Amino acid sequence: MILCDYLDDDVTDYFIQKLKYYTSDEKFYYRAKTMIGDYFGTLNLLPDGDEEFFMYLDRVKKKAEEVSSRSLVYEHIHMLDYTKGGELSKHNHSHAEMYTSLLYLNDAEGDTFFYIDEEKQYVSPSKGKLVCYPSHLDHGSNYSTTKKVLVSGYLDKAYLDM
Repeated sequence: MILCDYLDDDVTDYFIQKLKYYTSDEKFYYRAKTMIGDYFGTLNLLPDGDEEFFMYLDRVKKKAEEVSSRSLVYEHIHMLDYTKGGELSKHNHSHAEMYTSLLYLNDAEGDTFFYIDEEKQYVSPSKGKLVCYPSHLDHGSNYSTTKKVLVSGYLDKAYLDM
């Protein structure tokens, strides 16, 4: 099931500013094998997060917990910037996490697609839109030169407490 809600502009504006910082330093750059094109992607940002980063990230997590009705724990956070053009081939995150959220940092072209019961469903990126889904869902995105995304991976806290 794909769930959507919106976050305030100050959250997306903060992460747009952070993205500018990350793109200025090669140590954050990571090229995922599912990404196609000349895009920018980061490594896991959790180890480098400061107090302000986690304050804004907690707002994203709280909204993800609201829409998913689960208590979540961060597993992985990275950012993608398709400014130079890119797309995302079909994949899932089941090997790494239980739930995933995408926070679109701007209005953009290049819908994200999900395969649900063998049928393709599309989500159009718009600033502040938070999309939450189980990590086993296959998904990808169409070509874009504008999309900027914060991707959060989570584990279910109840599962960890077992």
